[in-house]
Amino acid sequence: MFSQLIFFLISLIISFGFFQPSQPLVQEIDSSYSVYKPEWSVKKNNGDLKLNSLAPYELIDESQKSKKIPLVLVHGVVSEFKPYSNWDFLLKEIEKSQNKDFLENHSIYIFRYQTTNDSWDQSIKSLRVGIQELLSDYPKDTQIKIVVSSLGGPIVCDAIGNNEVLSGRVSRSVSLSSPFWGTPLLNRNLSVNGYSKLGPINELLFDSTHVLFPSLDSHIAWKLPLNDSDESKELYQNYCKFLKPKMINYSGFISSPYNKAHPKQASGKQWFIEESKDADYKKIWNLTMHYKICSEMTRQLDGELYLFSYNDGLVPIYSALWIDPHKNRFIDEKFINEDILREIKDLNPKARLFKGINHSEFTDTDPQNPNKYVVDLLHPMEKKTIAAFIIEDLKN
Repeated sequence: MFSQLIFFLISLIISFGFFQPSQPLVQEIDSSYSVYKPEWSVKKNNGDLKLNSLAPYELIDESQKSKKIPLVLVHGVVSEFKPYSNWDFLLKEIEKSQNKDFLENHSIYIFRYQTTNDSWDQSIKSLRVGIQELLSDYPKDTQIKIVVSSLGGPIVCDAIGNNEVLSGRVSRSVSLSSPFWGTPLLNRNLSVNGYSKLGPINELLFDSTHVLFPSLDSHIAWKLPLNDSDESKELYQNYCKFLKPKMINYSGFISSPYNKAHPKQASGKQWFIEESKDADYKKIWNLTMHYKICSEMTRQLDGELYLFSYNDGLVPIYSALWIDPHKNRFIDEKFINEDILREIKDLNPKARLFKGINHSEFTDTDPQNPNKYVVDLLHPMEKKTIAAFIIEDLKN
């Protein structure tokens, strides 16, 4: 009798809606769900942008749409938690008085997607639908511009890069150290000349990434086999094939990765392993990002060192600059010299390469030096901020 009473009470509670099962943060898109919210203003809502949504940075005057070019910003890993999805550095530059013409000629949109759970397919669908609806809101001949940061590159490529119609509506794009071929750090095993290499740093980062970002280990692990194959050739030729020619790619590399952060450490690898003994996955991931373990890890790859030795702490320049490592195995010097720079420029004439800038510094500048000026080694002119380079490339 008592058990029947308990069952009746539970049924009553559920029927009246007092108890509801928890809903996933990200809902599957259906035909009635509109991702694009033209009435939403990211700026007026202090950067509080709904997950998996594409929204204007400011309210847009409908009468001005025919005169403006939509500019879409797509962030990288964990940037969804930062103000304006970590585009604050670029928005501040755009709003400077010297960029008044640029601001008047563009309507800025921010795409905010989720990177902390298994939501890759949902993010791709949301972005694709968002861009389609954005374009339907403008005149038929309108073309858009896109800036992507880090993981935003593969997200945009998977969303529209192999769609000839949608890619055809993009006039130009800028990528900030996007791992188009992935990163070797997210491979548990790397096969070199048929031999599987399993390094402690690879394993630790792979495990921590799988826990923190379960959809990333399969999507931005190194894509191209180290040994040449028909499969890798096809992937290189076809990945993002319609959008790739419109990309202006930025990459960076760091040297002496430990001498500034830990000058007394004899071995970066040993220090990393010691620091990671408590198996705190978030700490492991942050250590890798901020102390540039990638350069140390790549020294494990005997005979293939040149493939990954130049990187920004996370993404090799091969991956960020669309360079085929099977055909262009020239980055095998202790230092990048003028001959190598010339070869890179021949392969990717519009690319930009910066020395001494790590992965996070493309969008997160040092609070003590918020206007870090850098030189593009491939086109050595005046020093500028990353944001100033982006605006210049979007104008030209």
